[in-house]
Amino acid sequence: MDSYEGTHYVTLQPGDTNVPVRFRYNPCTASSANDGAIPYGATVHNKSVKVHAARSTAESTHLVVSVSMSSNTIVTYLTWTTRLARGKYHLTANITCALEGSTVTAMKRQFDFNRLYLKDR
Repeated sequence: MDSYEGTHYVTLQPGDTNVPVRFRYNPCTASSANDGAIPYGATVHNKSVKVHAARSTAESTHLVVSVSMSSNTIVTYLTWTTRLARGKYHLTANITCALEGSTVTAMKRQFDFNRLYLKDR
């Protein structure tokens, strides 16, 4: 179980480089609604992404090449280097949201994506 809806998974094969993986954080539709990933009127202000093997807590720094952000979407670029073993990996995105027109933190939250596989298909 992870923080994202659906059953979609990401598979990297040997030699894959700069594969984009997008995560969108939709705001609630109203201040009284609880139907979004972030508060009503908030935008993603800051982000960090880490990856670790499913059987370990050691961070796999060689997998994440770069992370960019546009609106409420984070794009993580992944590359499978020879330093990484085959198997299942977990991606963790930590985001900070701010209310529009303000620098006050509205929310900090961790989102986990546990469906990242490194294997030869």
